[in-house]
Amino acid sequence: MSVKKGKNKQKQIKQAPPEKNRKVAVSVYVFILIIVTALVYINVIQHELTNWDDQKYITDNPYIKSLSGENIANIFTKPYFSNYHPITTLTYAVEFAFAGTQSPWLYHLTNYLLHILNVVLVFVFIKKLYNEKLVAFASALLFALHPMHVESVAWVAERKDLLYTFFVLLSLICYVRFIKRERTGLMWLLAILLFVFSLLSKSAAVMMPVWALLCVWFLKNKVVLKDILALVPFFALSLLFGIIALNTQEEAMNALEIAYSVFNRAIVIIYPAFYYLIQFVVPFNFNALHAFPIETNGFLPYYYYLSPVVLAALIFGVIRTRPPHRKVVVFGLLFFLAGILLVTHVVSIGQAIVAERYTYVPYIG
Repeated sequence: MSVKKGKNKQKQIKQAPPEKNRKVAVSVYVFILIIVTALVYINVIQHELTNWDDQKYITDNPYIKSLSGENIANIFTKPYFSNYHPITTLTYAVEFAFAGTQSPWLYHLTNYLLHILNVVLVFVFIKKLYNEKLVAFASALLFALHPMHVESVAWVAERKDLLYTFFVLLSLICYVRFIKRERTGLMWLLAILLFVFSLLSKSAAVMMPVWALLCVWFLKNKVVLKDILALVPFFALSLLFGIIALNTQEEAMNALEIAYSVFNRAIVIIYPAFYYLIQFVVPFNFNALHAFPIETNGFLPYYYYLSPVVLAALIFGVIRTRPPHRKVVVFGLLFFLAGILLVTHVVSIGQAIVAERYTYVPYIG
């Protein structure tokens, strides 16, 4: 019997794919993702700058007119246009030094390249987390080509989406390696450093510790005190930059309790989750500005009241999902919900109830 087991073991070893083949397969997937994304988005490089936010961030921005020490200091110490994202502004300053506003292709080229890099990072992140090349490839391809992501890539003013995603994905990849005990000390430090870069690109990066905690649970099936303590510096940074964001965006905040009744305000808070889920499956009705709904005789448009029903059905469906698929479904849903939490109008900022660009990272879930 032991001889038979030995033969079976040798057979399994012979049938196992060599490491070289696995690396080739990964390289092919990455190559396809890069080529497809590059071809689909190539036209954005020909676009002009818009007179909506591009003008504020680039054409009229006094801090990017030169790379002087004073301007760089202002970029990192002073909020601009109700936002604090100095690394994003610094990229505009570098581009302005080379192209001014007469060659908008350079600004679009940066967005274009960042999106391609982000597609590759989504593949690497999910492969590292889930250890399935095909799942990682399919997820990265959806991320690359989903119509809801066009706004973030084609609009120069949304560079902050692309840049914070770039750094937050790198940070999460390092943190997953830390969870798996791969060069733990170095990976933990790199995750913090990259997280800071992400926060300095856009304040939405404050959700990174929540995503990291989800990765801990996904990989270890539990979260213990040691896992939480490892994330304390990350949560502290999120709190600090969250306070900075609230202070800098105070002028852009809306008082929903003035505009709507208590019940309708609750519906308005829930609606974005419903909207983004629908748009993921059937993307339609794209708009540069989705304004807040107007009440008629005290009622919102009828479809707003569908949002809690659909979300309740979704939660019920997750509960009914059987192992081993349940963990994957729960992880994906929580990753998505954590990503859109900041734009559900618990604290309302801006004039739009929803926006295509808000799905850039959440749709990874």
